[in-house]
Amino acid sequence: MQRAQTRDNVRNELKEKVARRNYSCYLLRVTLKRVRGFVDKTVSFDFPVTALVGPNGGGKTTIMAAASTPYRAVRPRTFFPKNGYFDRSMGGWAIEAECVDKSLDREGTVRRSARFRTNRWRRDALARDVLVFGIERTIPLNEREGFAWKRMSTFTPRDGDVSDLDGLVAVHAQAVLDMPIQGYKAIGGINIFGGRYVTLLGGQTSSGDSYSEFHFGAGQSSVIRMICQIEQLPENSLVLIEEIENGLHPLATVRMVDYLIDFARRKKSQVIFTTHSNDALEPLPPEAIWVAIDNNILQGKPDIRALKAIQGYAESPGIIFVEDDFAHAWVSGILRYSTDAILRALDVYAMKGDSLAVEANKHHNRDPSITARSICLLDGDSQQSDDPDSGVLRLPGACPERYVFDSVMEKVPDNVELFCLALQQNAEGAEQIIEECRRVARTNTDHHILFAQVGEEIGGLSQESTQDAFIGLWCKFYPDETAAMLQQIRTALSALPISNSQSHGTVGLPL
Repeated sequence: MQRAQTRDNVRNELKEKVARRNYSCYLLRVTLKRVRGFVDKTVSFDFPVTALVGPNGGGKTTIMAAASTPYRAVRPRTFFPKNGYFDRSMGGWAIEAECVDKSLDREGTVRRSARFRTNRWRRDALARDVLVFGIERTIPLNEREGFAWKRMSTFTPRDGDVSDLDGLVAVHAQAVLDMPIQGYKAIGGINIFGGRYVTLLGGQTSSGDSYSEFHFGAGQSSVIRMICQIEQLPENSLVLIEEIENGLHPLATVRMVDYLIDFARRKKSQVIFTTHSNDALEPLPPEAIWVAIDNNILQGKPDIRALKAIQGYAESPGIIFVEDDFAHAWVSGILRYSTDAILRALDVYAMKGDSLAVEANKHHNRDPSITARSICLLDGDSQQSDDPDSGVLRLPGACPERYVFDSVMEKVPDNVELFCLALQQNAEGAEQIIEECRRVARTNTDHHILFAQVGEEIGGLSQESTQDAFIGLWCKFYPDETAAMLQQIRTALSALPISNSQSHGTVGLPL
């Protein structure tokens, strides 16, 4: 079920706006020349809301922190403090950024750098409103320092400090939280910039009874406070959020990202957040997602479960990384035809890109704590290099979708009834169905949508159902190739050693 409410036309509009550089202030890209484990790694912000994902310690926060360095609103030492004993390697750290700043250059871009020299950061920073939300935002008020006096029964706000929540804040907060916000109030005042700051929130039950923020859920409190601050920002601002899903229900996480996309569109602003959540990626296009892994940074939309597998959070006897959803379906279909229980139990992960699949496989197999090895099966047309010693192999055919389709169609004349049954069609119209499939193949120019076009043409069958039918037929029509693929997977996984605390010595997968 589609849970994200951001429409494709909105995503396309925002991507085009970035491509045209139609902003007064915008961070186009940041290059980590030398920061922690990163050397000459560049992240481009091709969409105004960017997600940074990756395993723990992969460098997500480092990239987000680097994005703040061109702007004077955030001091580099906020994210990059130096400890006199452990951080001696910080000398020579450098970050470069390319920005749009129409106040300085109306046609081109502005470049800025930040360098750590002689125990301090040096930079020529730009003016821009930047708002940072750290992990501490979800700590319950009862556990925060500075709020004890507000718990006192004698606490009474000053006249004029209590107000209803701003209407726009209430609308967006209740949309994210899926709960009524009517009657909610805020205790605060006017900050030095003319906007309101909030010191304490108050809620209201359906029966009209009021209660303080001390009785809010942590996610409820953080969402309302975040939206209060975000909505006060001027246009062309930058918002940085650490672990956006923290304290939120999965559906609320999706709606929060929907809200941030809407905010970025309305306020011509930019948002960068880190996450471990698949839900947070749902509303975003692949261009908006960067994966930090093993001192490398890759663009694309991975499955977060695959990233957990990279870190060793997998209970299967082995893992196969592939490029995309079709390769995932094909390899999964091949494994189902195995009579070997271990092969059938292997996990397959689609990484949404060949470079991501290769890096995920490399990172996983380097981890000394894992109990099962992984291999990577690339598409035949991938530009990545095969490396059998590292478990990087290739699927048959140049293009998986086309290869499976053409191979099945070659066998159809001798298996008409089986073909129609697999596609949920009446065999009496077999001749027309076969011709429709061939006509779609002749006119198709993008193999990624081949099965979607075939399914629609023969009677409204979904892309998933159509491709699963063809994959099942391919395995049935080509048992020798299916067996060869299973043997290739078995051999590749068995050849890779594992060494960990639970195994004595070095052994391969028990296949």
